[in-house]
Amino acid sequence: MVSMPLSQKLLGTGEELLVHMHPDARHLLPRALGAAAVVFLAVLGVVALPGRWQPLAGWLVVAAGVLALIAIAGWPWLQWYMSTVSITNRRIITRRGVFTKLGHDLPLAAVARVEAQPTGTGTSGSLLVTTTSGATVTLRRIANLPAVTTFLNTLLDKRAGEGFHTGTSRETA
Repeated sequence: MVSMPLSQKLLGTGEELLVHMHPDARHLLPRALGAAAVVFLAVLGVVALPGRWQPLAGWLVVAAGVLALIAIAGWPWLQWYMSTVSITNRRIITRRGVFTKLGHDLPLAAVARVEAQPTGTGTSGSLLVTTTSGATVTLRRIANLPAVTTFLNTLLDKRAGEGFHTGTSRETA
């Protein structure tokens, strides 16, 4: 489950990174198909241009294709790549954003309940984290949702000693 590691400067003394992941990448599949269509249309456009329009019109078609590729696939991929969810032995850390990083840190001591809300095939979906104050934080597009939910519940149980974390039941749908 560990991908590109979280910077050590974001971790406190004695804090260990246990899980670091990107959101589920399945939503990028239509973007990849769109990128393939753009490449096909750009090649078709360059080949179909009359000879007297070459090379200027060919370069314009290529430039338009590159801009379309960035808009259709490049930017969404970069947003996906820069979005992360990390679980340490003390907190859940979320980060997103390309130029400006936005995120939340949720101490595990404040977590009362964890629920999985699967989508599609059930291997990905949303993780609903209810805090001890009753607020619910929704982490969307979590890959390998059943394993992450089980891992988080196990971690919370270990932190609590024995039984449930705060006496509140947790579901692992």
